[in-house]
Amino acid sequence: MIRFLALFAVVALASARVSYEGFQVWRLEVSEEQKPAFNAILEKHNMDVWGRGKDWIDVLVDPKLRHGVMTSLAAKAIHSSIMIQDVQPLIERDFARLAKKNKDLKIAFDDYNTWEEIEAYLAGLPASDDRTSLVSLGKTVEGRDLWQLKISVGAGKKAVWIDCGIHAREWIGPATCLWGIDFLLNNYGSDAGATALLDAYDLYVLPVNNPDGYAYTWSDDRLWRKNRASYPDNVCVGVDLNRNFEDHFGGAGTSDDSCSETYRGY
Repeated sequence: MIRFLALFAVVALASARVSYEGFQVWRLEVSEEQKPAFNAILEKHNMDVWGRGKDWIDVLVDPKLRHGVMTSLAAKAIHSSIMIQDVQPLIERDFARLAKKNKDLKIAFDDYNTWEEIEAYLAGLPASDDRTSLVSLGKTVEGRDLWQLKISVGAGKKAVWIDCGIHAREWIGPATCLWGIDFLLNNYGSDAGATALLDAYDLYVLPVNNPDGYAYTWSDDRLWRKNRASYPDNVCVGVDLNRNFEDHFGGAGTSDDSCSETYRGY
């Protein structure tokens, strides 16, 4: 009975999430001369870039826009090939795997963790390791704390800032920060690199720069990228925090369209 209820909960949560059924990842062969034309197509169809190489770009294509994208690419002689036939089964497979994780583990350093698991791990660190201290840098728009962990083995050192997870869907960011925290704390004094780093610097680590967005990727939309801020005059929710810095604000690679993945905000 308990196993059935657990399975029912997983299925119910999955059905509540945004579906990417039929969405494909295309690899576009884009020469240097074709990049201006590609950028115009990207903006026209509001496509999501998944990866870049020297002469190729991977994009996520909405099935409703497929014909229009193909027409635009053909007009500019940009060749495309399908890299992922359907994104949705990959998303479902990953969530199914994560649902089977060992629940006895409070945190996994070789896998992805929910926001609640990450927050609980950070909250418990200072009590178990006096080389760490935890402070909240403030609250997000949805009321979550921006937890900053300091790792220090002695006073008077230069500071190094590390933050992860500025884009909500890039789960590897927070996972990398957590792995690094665990490695440094458990290998200081035995690993030459870890020891040299902490002997020279105090580390200030923000493992999840965008907790609202990160939590939303688990509950509602796996591919959500922005934060969850909303403005009265905007059609869509969220700001790309990596485009919201005051320095060079509004430059190339940003958008003033609130529905764009690179919306820069105000």
